Amino acid sequence: MFSRIGNPIQSKQSQSLRRYLAMFQRISKIVIVSIILIAFGSVLQATADTEANKSIALRLVDLWNTGNLAIADEIFAADFVNHDPSNPNVIDLKSYKGWVVEVRTAWPDFHVEDHDMVAEGDKVAARWTSTGTQKGEFIGIPPTGKKGMTTGMHIYRFADGKIVEHWWTWDVLGMLQQLGAIPPMGPLDFAWGEPSKVTGAPGDPEANKAIFSRVADEIWNQGKLEIVDELIATDYVYHNPANSIRGTEGYKLLVTMMRSAFPDFRFNTIEDKDMIAEGDKVAGRWIATGTHKGEYMGIPPTGKKVTVEGIMISRFADGKVVEDWESVDSLGLLQQLGVIPSMKPEDFSNVFFMPLAKGLNMISLPLKPTTPYTARLFAKEIGSTVVIRYNETSGKFEGFAMNAPGDGFSIEGGKGYIVNVTKDGVVAFTGAAWTNQPPVQSAPIAQTTSAWAFVVSGLALDGETMSARNGGYNVIVRNLRTGIATTETVDGSGYFATAYADLNRKAVIEAGDGVEVSVVDNNGNMVSVPFIHKVTLDEIRNAVVNIQLRLGDIIPAKSVLFQNFPNPFNPETWIPYQLKEDSEVNIRIYNTSGQLIRTLNLGHKSAGLYTNQDRSAYWDGKNDTGEHVSSGVYFYNIQAGEYTATMKMTITK
Repeated sequence: MFSRIGNPIQSKQSQSLRRYLAMFQRISKIVIVSIILIAFGSVLQATADTEANKSIALRLVDLWNTGNLAIADEIFAADFVNHDPSNPNVIDLKSYKGWVVEVRTAWPDFHVEDHDMVAEGDKVAARWTSTGTQKGEFIGIPPTGKKGMTTGMHIYRFADGKIVEHWWTWDVLGMLQQLGAIPPMGPLDFAWGEPSKVTGAPGDPEANKAIFSRVADEIWNQGKLEIVDELIATDYVYHNPANSIRGTEGYKLLVTMMRSAFPDFRFNTIEDKDMIAEGDKVAGRWIATGTHKGEYMGIPPTGKKVTVEGIMISRFADGKVVEDWESVDSLGLLQQLGVIPSMKPEDFSNVFFMPLAKGLNMISLPLKPTTPYTARLFAKEIGSTVVIRYNETSGKFEGFAMNAPGDGFSIEGGKGYIVNVTKDGVVAFTGAAWTNQPPVQSAPIAQTTSAWAFVVSGLALDGETMSARNGGYNVIVRNLRTGIATTETVDGSGYFATAYADLNRKAVIEAGDGVEVSVVDNNGNMVSVPFIHKVTLDEIRNAVVNIQLRLGDIIPAKSVLFQNFPNPFNPETWIPYQLKEDSEVNIRIYNTSGQLIRTLNLGHKSAGLYTNQDRSAYWDGKNDTGEHVSSGVYFYNIQAGEYTATMKMTITK
């Protein structure tokens, strides 16, 4: 009975239990699937992040290869921190940009490539090689014209899609040897050796990390050579710019040599947080210490304790290390051992206050800036309208005005520059002390209606299209009062800038002076009507005049008589003019009483320009009877067809 009565009850309970179990199974499946999807999604997101980080790291390569500093603002965080044992002054974004400029200035054809990139979490590691020709000063070494190749490694840390931290080491020692700055110290394998031919299962990244740590701790720190065969492949290859080794026996020899020279050798920072793994590779940075008690690279024991930094990338196959690439601060090691003089980090915290008076000042750059100055940056820093330098190669002054399309010439230490500021003030310079003391700025001379330095700049435009005319032209700028002329080439953008200067502070330009600007081609043929500009007082105060030239029309639109040059003069002078049409030309010279003292019958002249010394009217300072006239003011009048004009000139004796 109980069984009969009990069976239906058990059946209902069993049905309910089955329904609950089925529901639980469905819910469990949903939860498990959700967990799997979430985990898979996390893996996909992590993969996407690491790939994005790799792309950003490759943008850094573009920054170095192009020198486009705008890329730095795109890929670096504002509080970016840089770690480079060989260059401790490069610590933030500003100094990093300065380093890019310095390298690319010294090596204009600089080119770098990244290899064997490894990414995990918020870090990316890669090794790189760079090439270039040294055509400028580099870390104190004058241009050698030599082509060099450098190797190195870097690790980046990312946050919010930007690089926030950067560790790197590079073969500074090898570069110095290639440039001839120091003698070769052992073999240099700049190809980093032939790659290992070993292939096999890449292994699990975490397992590879464990092997990476065991190699550092057990083989290098403890000297257990008996486990080399367990962890290192028989056909192992070690790539280092200083030496490349092959096989387990070569590996054992390297460990023995290092531990014999530094018995207490120890890697201090190879930990999980310093390692990243992807595929068959593990990358890690390290800091090692040791006391030099045995011969090392031919250096007798010094007893000195050293600290060395480096980065390593290892490749794995079938649970063994088959290939290592390593970049070590070898230069720092040799400096600590006393083989190479220590290069103390430059102190960029120095401040120099320079007073500048309104007008022209001759100054030099008192401190070495973290970011090298161009003429434009320098002018902005001090509030100058122009920057003028003396070019020792060409033997003439060169000017830069703020209307220039580019950044102008580089500002160097130990050289003087003429600048013009529009108000009195004090400029604070920060930076490191120069190795050679730059000249002290000279006291300014107050400007009134004249200037001892001046820039004439502008654009050469096509007369029909009004577009910039570039290449194959020279601009001649002449002060019609003094006759002094300068010549400058029109650059690729149609821009030109020519400078007058007198280091003895004698006036080279005065308000009211006529400045004639003409353009000739490479054959000396005139391609424009000379542009005559009367210099204003404001332009004297700014030490610059900006003009535009229309090229193509060499027939003047009107006849003009210009100021004679030089003026004042003794005993001779030239009188320039231009004609809009063919004319008989006569120039008559009168004294202040209106008495005619000399007539210059120039004859029939074609329409055109008679403004240079070869074509202008010439007066030898004599009257019609052949006697030299006395000192004083005289007037000269031109009669050319219907055109007539009069100007005055002065003879001094």
